[in-house]
Amino acid sequence: MLSGQELDDKLRRWHFRLAAGYAAIGVAYIVTSGRLVEILVPEPGQIANFEIIKGTGYVLVTASLLYWVLSVIRKQVVDIYAARNRVWKERQQLMRDLERRVQERTGDLEFVIQELESFSYSVSHDLRRPLRAMDARRSELSQRPLDDDSHRLVEELGEQIRQMSEMIEDLLALSRVGKDHLKRDEVDVTALCRRTLAELQRREPERIVNCDVELGLRLHGDESMVNLALMNILHNAWKFTTATVSAEIRVRGEDGAILIEDNGIGFDVDQANEMFKPFARLASAEHFPGTGIGLAIVERIMRRHGGTVHAELRREGGARFVLRFPPPAGTEDASGSV
Repeated sequence: MLSGQELDDKLRRWHFRLAAGYAAIGVAYIVTSGRLVEILVPEPGQIANFEIIKGTGYVLVTASLLYWVLSVIRKQVVDIYAARNRVWKERQQLMRDLERRVQERTGDLEFVIQELESFSYSVSHDLRRPLRAMDARRSELSQRPLDDDSHRLVEELGEQIRQMSEMIEDLLALSRVGKDHLKRDEVDVTALCRRTLAELQRREPERIVNCDVELGLRLHGDESMVNLALMNILHNAWKFTTATVSAEIRVRGEDGAILIEDNGIGFDVDQANEMFKPFARLASAEHFPGTGIGLAIVERIMRRHGGTVHAELRREGGARFVLRFPPPAGTEDASGSV
């Protein structure tokens, strides 16, 4: 199929040929007119008839030339029209195929959402009920006179019930991230991080952790989801610095990103991509409590926002998490005041 420029060039060439042919016939007519009359019509009385015949021949020749050129142009136009019709039909077929595929994918997505909602309901009700019953029985047993081994088993049962409850809450949080509507607004990252760290310090007043949160950190996103992502990373930082002398947690902004750093146990660099998968438990974290879902929640929250998160090993020891949120519409800076 010819492009617009190619069609214009082709028509321009045919117009030139038509004009040149017409001019050549006209010049030949003028130049040879008088001489032909003298040669072909020796008798003066027949000159008028000859002029009529000559003019008629000139008109027929030029008309034939014009008809031929216009026929060529008409054929080109018909070919272009046919090609455009073919392209239009192919485009319509592609649109129908795309619409069908979208409907199929939408149906699949609706099915997955229904399954997810069913799973969330099951987790919320069907799993919590037996856990509550087990915890009630454990509480009854703990109030009875037991030997040391039995008392230890009851305590272990209570710890397992607590971990199971935490896993249920994390699974529900993970499922909500995928279906909750985003309410984007300016988020005060500094305030959220300080609030989380203060709560951690309140729970474990015996620990001394140097927490440094940069002032004026802000970004554009859903505040509840951003808070959940920051909480999970800060909880990990608090947990993995338990055995560190002079533990430190630092939150700062750099090049439009939020950096959360700690001087804890770090991680195996070969497992950096695995830590954001659900139930992933790194070798360095085997002896620490946790469900293995927290960083998966962080990754999903960042994906919902159109952002990214990745982990790095600090040169001084420990880990660094880099959260990069997209800028709000109509701006270039992803973090506002960061």
